[in-house]
Amino acid sequence: MKPALIATIVLAFAVHFAPWCEAKEKAAEITYCSNQQQPRALAVVFAFAVHTNQQGSASRNDKGQNDSPNGDDTAQWILIGITGITAGFICWQAWETRKASQAANKSAGVMESQTTILQQALSHAEKSANAAETSAQAAMGTAIPRLMLFSFDFAPMGAANFAAKIQYPKIRIVVKNYGQTPAFLKSYGVEFTCEPLPEEPVYRHTKPIPPEHAVEAGHTLGIPFGDIYVTPKEFLSDSDIRDVMDANKSLVVYGFVRYEDFFGSTDRELRFCKRLDFDPTNPNPPWWAWEEYGNQKYSNQQNPN
Repeated sequence: MKPALIATIVLAFAVHFAPWCEAKEKAAEITYCSNQQQPRALAVVFAFAVHTNQQGSASRNDKGQNDSPNGDDTAQWILIGITGITAGFICWQAWETRKASQAANKSAGVMESQTTILQQALSHAEKSANAAETSAQAAMGTAIPRLMLFSFDFAPMGAANFAAKIQYPKIRIVVKNYGQTPAFLKSYGVEFTCEPLPEEPVYRHTKPIPPEHAVEAGHTLGIPFGDIYVTPKEFLSDSDIRDVMDANKSLVVYGFVRYEDFFGSTDRELRFCKRLDFDPTNPNPPWWAWEEYGNQKYSNQQNPN
């Protein structure tokens, strides 16, 4: 076998197996394409080698018998050496590429594992933060003040009969703080009416409360440190009184008390709405009661227990 043919075969095998080593580390579709192309490349190299060998033989036959073959053989053996070095370099480069690919795949696996651990840690941290926020809200909810009506009734009016109590209503309101911190009072408003309630509460009589007044936790306080009554310009007419006494109308008292907590929140509000209930068959009933009335826009009274 001629040296040129040997060199070509060595180079062909190097070209054939080097991509194969590298293709093992690639995706399936890339490997498939490489396997399809490698036999073609090998066949082409072999064909080229045979063709070169045939041309070399024909050329040598055409030359005269006086030509010395030593120079041609030396050149071909040099070609074999260079080809071997080239083949070795190709194989070494393919091997290094394979090792680099393996290292990259290993690093990718480590990074994916670390990413999973980080995501789990973030999930646990988020759950812990939500739990802490819930606990803080629960703690704040128990610490804030909570005003509720403690008592609501007619204020003492001496010997006035029941009709006078209705014509000039005079109400005594006492609130109690069911929270755990003081409630700092801001303002209040009270309205009297015998007509159906409007869709939205209308407060025409709103008064401020001096800032030094506060309801301590578990304590009570009268609003507004006296009795609330209808002024002479707003007393009920005789027809209103007769309608109330005949149960054709109802006397309704509604209002609010605004206060803030220790944290400075000013959006806390006690709302109440009461309707007078009594025995209309008795012109001077021995008993009466104030029952809850209105929707949540008028009252937010709940059982403090």
